[in-house]
Amino acid sequence: MGGAAALAVGLVLMPLGSPRAAATPNWAATVASAGNYAAAHVRIGGVAVVDRLSGQMWTGGAATSRVSSASTVKALVAADLLYRNARGLVHLSSYDWSQMTVMITQSSNSAMQYLYDRYGGVNIVKAVIARYGLSQTLPPNPPSFWGFTAITAHDYALFLARASADTTIGPWLIGTESRSQQVVNGFDQWFGLPASGVRPFAIKQGWTCCDTGDILNSTGFVGSNWRYAVAILTSASTAVNHRAIINTVAQLLIPGGRVSSDDPVGTLDKATVKSNFVTVHGWAFDYNAPTRALKIVAYA
Repeated sequence: MGGAAALAVGLVLMPLGSPRAAATPNWAATVASAGNYAAAHVRIGGVAVVDRLSGQMWTGGAATSRVSSASTVKALVAADLLYRNARGLVHLSSYDWSQMTVMITQSSNSAMQYLYDRYGGVNIVKAVIARYGLSQTLPPNPPSFWGFTAITAHDYALFLARASADTTIGPWLIGTESRSQQVVNGFDQWFGLPASGVRPFAIKQGWTCCDTGDILNSTGFVGSNWRYAVAILTSASTAVNHRAIINTVAQLLIPGGRVSSDDPVGTLDKATVKSNFVTVHGWAFDYNAPTRALKIVAYA
């Protein structure tokens, strides 16, 4: 029994992919790969990632080329209203707050139109452009067509990173984007980032069609503590399988759905030995796959 006890003491419980072997995300390589694929398969395809901790940015493909924002502009409107409300420049009602929520989680056009008309229209977009230094972004033309806001992957990822750094904006925006619904008005909006397999994610998607082509934009936050702001913007001909293309772009950007620095973590809390069997108790968690089973390796 003494030998068995020694075995128990020597056990180490370790989730596969220990933090001791943690790898830094190779964004330079994956952003380039994703951007190159996008550029080869759609009219305009840009990818950008910003590290919200260091401020470093990586861009690929046509990251500085403009595409229509479609519904991704709704995050700009939410950020501006949060900014102004926190500073007493506007006073959002309970109804306004409810409309802001469904504007993001359900991508509600009626909620967006209400808030856009009530709180300044195109001037909202102009204010956000100036506030966050979005030099490549243009207000919608005509001004009432908010989905025609011209954005780039570079500027949009920058906007997400800079706006979310404001404590009066970031918690609400990221928290609400993390509750985005999969099906909106019969449309499955889990293309791009959700299709990469990364979990969890906080997203604001944008889509429109049809006569001159399609827009599919996938934007949001991934990684532990939502460390990375991501923008994948694509404009394509109706003749291609646009959804499959942007899904592949996202899968190249985040291979296997893993932000590689976010290795599983865990601890060994207790080990007992009985009749030549060792039972270990502890926990392990994978930030990138919280619902998947983890392989646990015990070393003696």
